[in-house]
Amino acid sequence: MGLLGSLLGAASGGKGGGGLLSSILGQLAGGGGGASPGAGGIDLGSLIGKLQKGGLGDAVGSWVGMGENKQISPDQLNNALGSDKLKDIAAKLGIPSDQLTQILAQHLPKVVDKLTPKGQIPQGDVSKDLDELTKNTKFEDLDKLIAEYESKSR
Repeated sequence: MGLLGSLLGAASGGKGGGGLLSSILGQLAGGGGGASPGAGGIDLGSLIGKLQKGGLGDAVGSWVGMGENKQISPDQLNNALGSDKLKDIAAKLGIPSDQLTQILAQHLPKVVDKLTPKGQIPQGDVSKDLDELTKNTKFEDLDKLIAEYESKSR
């Protein structure tokens, strides 16, 4: 099993792509994330704050609010969070950084929307809520990515 599979196994208890997403969000939110999203917790408010300061306030507001979610591009995400930070996370996972930003640009609006169902940003650690979300949501493109990288690492 490769690094990606090891991270996912530890992070997800077999939830596939949802575990990868939990691990990535944990690292972005400053809670450690690492191999276990619950290790340092996932502070959604911190991540949202970083995105807002990075120029994505309107998009983030649409994800938290009750209306339609605005989409973002991988370039916007790189600018908001810092390409060095995203490259570092991608390197730890053993995936190309452009693939990581594509995954985040696609899934982050939906994840933030689901974690803020009443238009309120939850305080503190949202690891358990994210685990519930990933149990009930199929992340097919992430599962495909995992399989692709696992086959290359054999």
